[in-house]
Amino acid sequence: MCNKLVMPFSNVLHLNFRDKLKVMNIAEFNSMSIQPQEIKKIMAEEKIKITDIKKIAADYGVTITRLDPLCTWVPKWETKNFGSSFNDGHSTTPQEFFEIATALEVQIMSLNATFPEGTYSTEQLSEFFYTIDSMANDHGILCGLEAIPMWGVKTIAQAWDIVNGSGSKMGGIVIDTLHFVRGNSTLEMLDKIPSNRFHNIQICDGPLNLPENKTLEDECFSRMWPGDGEFPLIEILKYLKERKVLREVCAEVFSYTNKNKSLEEIATLSREKVENLFTKAGISYSDLQSNLTIKNFNQ
Repeated sequence: MCNKLVMPFSNVLHLNFRDKLKVMNIAEFNSMSIQPQEIKKIMAEEKIKITDIKKIAADYGVTITRLDPLCTWVPKWETKNFGSSFNDGHSTTPQEFFEIATALEVQIMSLNATFPEGTYSTEQLSEFFYTIDSMANDHGILCGLEAIPMWGVKTIAQAWDIVNGSGSKMGGIVIDTLHFVRGNSTLEMLDKIPSNRFHNIQICDGPLNLPENKTLEDECFSRMWPGDGEFPLIEILKYLKERKVLREVCAEVFSYTNKNKSLEEIATLSREKVENLFTKAGISYSDLQSNLTIKNFNQ
């Protein structure tokens, strides 16, 4: 098994639970992320109890390490650019989220700022982050914030200002290369973030400039595999290697792109596209860091 790369929920979102795990086995990955609403769906449609989800994953040699995302960490969390079906699907409350996280024994979680820009000040968001981060830590979970330019936290700098301003001792940042490029984030912004606050790295590709016939919303769910576009991925990865923050690395390409592919094709792309990029950037598996947990955070 490859214990350094992660299978994100996005690549296998269209598959039933056991097929997700089969893809993991083919790719030789042993850790994965999953959405809370996926867990609810698996329980309702596949009739698998939450107590059995972790056991079934273990039978395949897989651990669910990350629950992603929690959107309801602020009172006015609803998105205005995806409509009611998206909001209904992402309405998991913090209480429900941590019940699922506890049952699965996940180690890390992510927040999405799905509300419109300007809904809250940085100071308010820092307070909200502190509250949810404290809850996460009480459950033995690390909490990170992802900057997503189509919503309320657009850049890495904004995300770090929120996390740092909260006073959190372990709160961190999720880096997604699509959002990094489209939000005009920079490597200089990353310079300000301590190495142990980089929680996970999600890699995808695309044209350097957003095509005129596409919106940020369109592109988010129609990504290109790493190496197939024009993003400065080599430069970004070399920087992350130098900082020694390459952890929980994955190729994140939503399954709308993958729905007509076989399990073998999805597995191969999820692994080989990252490995090919690593080769070009001069990165080996020994350059990847162990995943962060509450227990090893300060080690």
